[in-house]
Amino acid sequence: QTTHNLLAHVSPAAPLRQWVLSLPYALRAPLAYEPGLMGVVARVFADSLLRWYGRRLAPNNGTAQGGLLTVIQRSSGDMRLNPHLHVVALDGLYIAGADGRPVFRALGHLKTDEVADVVQVVKIRVLKALGRRGVVRVSALREPLQPK
Repeated sequence: QTTHNLLAHVSPAAPLRQWVLSLPYALRAPLAYEPGLMGVVARVFADSLLRWYGRRLAPNNGTAQGGLLTVIQRSSGDMRLNPHLHVVALDGLYIAGADGRPVFRALGHLKTDEVADVVQVVKIRVLKALGRRGVVRVSALREPLQPK
C-alpha cells in the first residue's frame, strides 16, 4: 500500500530507476550498530547520485532538480546482518524550459562505464566520510579497505 501511494500520489509521471548500495562485510557491523552512521552513508549516496545526474544531464545548469527516495535495509532475505540501501530515483532531471516551467529530461539507457563512474564516485565519497568518522583507515583509495 505504501508503494502504491508513493507511485500514485507522490512520484511524478516520470521514469524511475532503482539503485542498490551493498557494502563490504568489514563495514556491516559498524554500520549496523553505530548510531547515525548508516544515515551518513545514505546521505552521501543520495547526494552522489543527484550530483551525477546533474553532471550527466545538465552540467551548466544550477537549477536542475532531481529526486529520490532512500530505504535503509538492515538485513538480507535470510535475516543475516547486511545493512544496505535501496534508492528509487527519478531517472532524469527537471530543467526549466523556455517558458520557465519545469521540463523532465530523462537519462535513458545506461552504459557500463556510466555505472562504473557512479560506483567509483560513491566509493570514494563513502570511504572519505567513514574515514573522517574514524570507521576506516583510508591511506590510499586504491588499496583494499582496512577497518579499524
